[in-house]
Amino acid sequence: MVFPLPDDALIALTNSRAGSSFVVSARYGGTQTIPSAGFPDYAAVPITSDGQFSFDMTGQVQASGSLFVASDGESLVPKAMDDPLAPFGQELQIDYVVAQGGQSWRIPMGVYRIGEVPSWDETFRRYPSMRVRSGWSVQVDFVDRFDRISAAKFLGPTAPSSNSVLAEASRLAAGAGVTTSWPAGLVDANIPSSITYQDDRLDAISQLLAAINCDPGMTRQGALTAIRRDRWIGATPDDADIRMDGVVSFTGGMSGDVYNAVVYSNDQSGLTPAVAMITDDSNPLSVNRLGLRVYTESSSLMDTAAKLQKAAQTTLVRVSQRGAQTIKVEGLPRPDADLGDLVWARDELSGREGIGQLVSFQPAGFDATGMWTYNLTGVELL
Repeated sequence: MVFPLPDDALIALTNSRAGSSFVVSARYGGTQTIPSAGFPDYAAVPITSDGQFSFDMTGQVQASGSLFVASDGESLVPKAMDDPLAPFGQELQIDYVVAQGGQSWRIPMGVYRIGEVPSWDETFRRYPSMRVRSGWSVQVDFVDRFDRISAAKFLGPTAPSSNSVLAEASRLAAGAGVTTSWPAGLVDANIPSSITYQDDRLDAISQLLAAINCDPGMTRQGALTAIRRDRWIGATPDDADIRMDGVVSFTGGMSGDVYNAVVYSNDQSGLTPAVAMITDDSNPLSVNRLGLRVYTESSSLMDTAAKLQKAAQTTLVRVSQRGAQTIKVEGLPRPDADLGDLVWARDELSGREGIGQLVSFQPAGFDATGMWTYNLTGVELL
């Protein structure tokens, strides 16, 4: 869900970004290491504006990037496993700070695990009696905590200990050392006790949340959450979490990668698969007009005929719209945006408007003043 900001902060984001910046701190084992008394030279991790940073709902890891750290002060080049920038459980907190008129607002953009340090360098100058370090630099690659969940695979076939989707998802996340934070109003569902989890913990969580029409997400504090699917269908501008007026460019596309029939089964039961299809010929996607295009899905969580039929109908709504229209927007930084948010966007020059669910976005590296790119799944408003 969009990060709440006061009106003054939103105005500052729109009017001027000259005082904006990214600020990065480091932590290890629950303790902040930079800034800290152990490294008095640094009020924050000394990053450059280079690097890249992206968010994408379709990936197992939804947020990742690389940044460059450099200074002529005390070296932060990692040489021991417990150094602040080493890739052995160390994490980075990335914030976007917007400032205007003597005020500033710090917007958390997430907690990330250091995945790799591909390169580092230290330079020295030699004087007659000594060698003095004159500078250093480190490249740091980072990923969100989905990497931690995915790496914590099951040690063997594992059975649920609860019949609640949310309780089970919380338990599985806790087994990987990740907490959970569910959106208000999220409706739970029951799961059959006969199912067994195999191998991949993140896949199991994804299947559990799919039973309540959600995808897994990650909060800005690094907790597992749920992103509601298909919020854009039937949405109006008044429903939007974020409004973008005056975007730089606005492009859309259409794809025929849609389905008009769904077969939903439970391969671990003797239940007859449920079928849902579009048969109304006033719809261009009907079976008679487009031809039969079948999407198949299976889940052991659907242990009754009624659950299978409801899942088939819900899935049909999604896959009959999937890829129908994508909207690409280049606009001002919106560090308050979250994956899954409902976004209304308008191009002031052409007058085109669209509303869609935020599927991916990419800041301009760590240049806080550059334009960001946003990709929405939704529709153009005519």
